[in-house]
Amino acid sequence: MPETGTMTQDGGLPVRPPARVVASGSGRRKGAGLKTWLIRALLTLAFAYLCWLWFLYVMQARILFPGWSMPFDEIQPPAGTEIMTIDVGGGEQTQGWFRLGEGRDAAHPGPLVVFAHGNAEVIDEWAWLLDRYHNRGVSVLLPEYRGFGRSGGEPGQRELVSDAIEFLERVIDRPEIDQNAVIYHGRSIGTGVVCQLAKHRAPNALILESPFMSIAAMTARYLAPPQLLKHPFRNDEVVASLDAPILILHGVQDSIVPIANGRQLAKIAKHAELIEFPDAGHNNMPVEDRAYWWPVLEFLRERAGIPITVTPIKDEADQAKTRSAP
Repeated sequence: MPETGTMTQDGGLPVRPPARVVASGSGRRKGAGLKTWLIRALLTLAFAYLCWLWFLYVMQARILFPGWSMPFDEIQPPAGTEIMTIDVGGGEQTQGWFRLGEGRDAAHPGPLVVFAHGNAEVIDEWAWLLDRYHNRGVSVLLPEYRGFGRSGGEPGQRELVSDAIEFLERVIDRPEIDQNAVIYHGRSIGTGVVCQLAKHRAPNALILESPFMSIAAMTARYLAPPQLLKHPFRNDEVVASLDAPILILHGVQDSIVPIANGRQLAKIAKHAELIEFPDAGHNNMPVEDRAYWWPVLEFLRERAGIPITVTPIKDEADQAKTRSAP
């Protein structure tokens, strides 16, 4: 008789059943440990991303407006400049400079340019460089940003645009201003200001220097969702819908706002001209040179139909360099 619990071969010899292989506890622990590690890694990344989003949300004004409370070299405004102010609360004010174009009066009204500067600049830096406009009979309005230069308050899209609107409304109805020859000229973040200003009152010509499509497009590289932005500055929407002629000036070497932004804006605009400066970056556009000003003035005269003299005035660049010295 075979032993109990055994199998028999043909010859009747007992055969033990095959041994059962049982997985060791170490293998199971290894798989569970890897899973736990992956979960912890994902949670850590998610927490780090949430911290990054929180930082961007809280600090975006400081990031977008680095000139906020930045020390600056104070320069006296040119002779004949009218200093305007807006109360911004807390006993503080923001400034705007207005300079009537040379030779303009109620009997001889002329064009007006509203100029919005970059996010690390102040109006002092541009007052004399904009002589190219003033000397040709173009009145110049320079709204300062809240928190910049002499101005109090905190900057933001809503605040900067509302201030620009108020300053514009103070001068636009003056008899010295030709309301059919209003120009908006913005640089860098200032392109966002003048584009938003164009939604309030369309200009007769728009000049965008080193412009961006939108802040959302600029911050996508930092994984910031557009819903997070307090200051979206949608230049793309304004440019695509504006009927006025647009001049876009952009440096090919621009690493802050890549030239792809300017090229794309030119494509979606109804009436746009793009001028590329092969050797210029973001902060070294040739603003004192004929290569910069002649295309600007010719655009205003030929494309926008604004009566303006293109012929250069003698020693303009030297005058600007001398006058802008502290």
